[in-house]
Amino acid sequence: MIAQRFDVFAALRAGGTVMINTSLAPDEAFMNLPRDAQEHLMRMHAKVYFLDANAAANELGLGNRINTFIMLNFFNLTKVISPDTAKDAAKVAIEKTYKKKGMDVVHANWAAVDKAESYLKKYTLPSSVSELAPDFIPAMTKDTPAEIAGTLGEMAAGRGDDIPVSRFKMDGSFGGGQYPVGTSKYEKRALATRVAQCDLNKCIQCGKCSMLCPHGAIRIKVMNETEMEKAKANGIIVVPMKTPELGTGLFYTLNISPADCTGCGLCMKNCPVGALSLVPMAEGIKNQKIFDKALNIPDIDKQKLNLNIPKHVELLPHYFEFPGACAGCGETPYVRLMAHLFGDKMVVANATGCSSIYGGNLPTTPWCSDVNGRGPAWSNSLFEDNAEYGLGMRIALNQRKSALRSVLFELGFENVEQIMSETDTMRQREMQNNLRVQLSGIDNTRARYAENLLDAIVDKSVWIVGGDGWAYDIGYGGVDHILHSGENVNILVLDTEGYSNTGGQQSKSTPFGASMKFAIGGKEHAKKDLGLIAMMSGAYVAQIAIGANQAQAVRAFREAEAFNGPSIILAYAPCIAHGFALQNGVEHQINLVNTGAWPLYRFNPSNIENGQNPLTLDSHVATPFPLEEFMKSETRFALARSVNPNFDKLVEQAKANNLYKTELKQHIANFTVQKNKDNGEG
Repeated sequence: MIAQRFDVFAALRAGGTVMINTSLAPDEAFMNLPRDAQEHLMRMHAKVYFLDANAAANELGLGNRINTFIMLNFFNLTKVISPDTAKDAAKVAIEKTYKKKGMDVVHANWAAVDKAESYLKKYTLPSSVSELAPDFIPAMTKDTPAEIAGTLGEMAAGRGDDIPVSRFKMDGSFGGGQYPVGTSKYEKRALATRVAQCDLNKCIQCGKCSMLCPHGAIRIKVMNETEMEKAKANGIIVVPMKTPELGTGLFYTLNISPADCTGCGLCMKNCPVGALSLVPMAEGIKNQKIFDKALNIPDIDKQKLNLNIPKHVELLPHYFEFPGACAGCGETPYVRLMAHLFGDKMVVANATGCSSIYGGNLPTTPWCSDVNGRGPAWSNSLFEDNAEYGLGMRIALNQRKSALRSVLFELGFENVEQIMSETDTMRQREMQNNLRVQLSGIDNTRARYAENLLDAIVDKSVWIVGGDGWAYDIGYGGVDHILHSGENVNILVLDTEGYSNTGGQQSKSTPFGASMKFAIGGKEHAKKDLGLIAMMSGAYVAQIAIGANQAQAVRAFREAEAFNGPSIILAYAPCIAHGFALQNGVEHQINLVNTGAWPLYRFNPSNIENGQNPLTLDSHVATPFPLEEFMKSETRFALARSVNPNFDKLVEQAKANNLYKTELKQHIANFTVQKNKDNGEG
């Protein structure tokens, strides 16, 4: 219960009324309230009522939609307006809101209005506090560093306004514009009523669940026999590796953090062998200590991994973990994959939107560092200028490298060009350490200046991240400028096909027929083909859907980062606003790809130099999925159909546009490229 973490009764007046929604029996629920909360309720002579709105909603066929029970019982208890008046008004609003979904939905909600009060249980307060009454659960774990617990921890507990300014440093360090990374791991929210659990005896070790997990709550480790014995001694379940590609005599473990799992069911739904299940939180939370211990198992040597294989990617250190996104979020798996691959040398410019909220909203951040202290540097910019912001980061990094080259020449170092042109990250770090030692023996200000620039030796992977509202619409001018700049920057567009973070307005990415704000009857214009536009700029372009093809997504990220110039990746991200159960996100992405509306492809201009076609179509649809059938699976299209008598015309327009775009890309992919010849022929 949230009352176990926050003092929700602090403003209660004497004789006030309290309604507590919980699945626990009233006596058990009260006994589990913190000691101070129990005392306060008794001292105020509160009128306490318990309600299990989740069970009520399930009983009446409303799923997890509990707002009707909460709202009506608020009026039943407070009588700020007549309960009968509230019921009548609620029924009118329900019919107006849900009639387009069908009268069955309307009747179910009307039943909730009529029966809401019957689910209330008045509770008689005991005469004394329960002997087993717990203390408030801290907002952050016990191992949280004091500086973080005393600032970010207070914010997480809802007491941020009480922190004195003097507690923050104004020298540019913590609190003065910079905040520590990796703090989301201290905020174990335990939000779900049911959490994921894995049977390792069934698991085929494919890594699919880990890659798809929106919250980084599933962790895989591979270890040798010595590490295996230590893991078993700590109660961790370990099984032999089922494939030998990483070597023989290795062992495997997969663990899930129940306190970070949101119970979205994505992993369970898409496990190919049914090794995952959802269990009650009370049962699953017992595994938290095991998960925490498993995190201490050393990561396998990166050099042994084949990073074209998704399950190997999941063995890399995590640089993005436990984001506070919606349960089943379609965006975060892409961000986590990007961080997996490049996190130890990555710089991120993040447009305002969903990704800036779950990525860096105080008090905690999911961006984190590895055991060597390396990790992404992240900053959020405005909605409209994020591309320019990221380009500025690239230019600044280039300038630092140029300045280091100059000062090393000035100090008389040899092989400066060899040092500056090295591309292997491990060699770059070796050279960096060697130069640091040499510079420490030189006693002048120019050497100190060079020491401050040594980070420039290791090439940084610059990523510009944002949603479709930014990339297709408000920030498109900047995106276009980047694509034609020639600079080595990468753009990741998290395409939810609408403004997910600001109320669900249509964007230029919204497809034909989708009902969004400002297009309730369905958008009447085609989705902007940003990928096709970007192909004409000379940039690397890829379109991916991680649920439909994980290997293609991994390859696209690696090729984009390796391309010496601008790149853009368009990533389809299912969103709660689309109106389907997000645990079905993988099947949904597969169906979308098979309609042809979201083809998977990679466009690499480097291929032209070799006489090869730059466009590779990665989605080969043997049996197309009808576009109209896909549209029936999402509420955003069903809503438009219910209010727009001309909706069928929009469907036909969508099908025609879809066919045209599909054939156009196929034509480009089949186009023969003539390679220039040294003798001047061809």
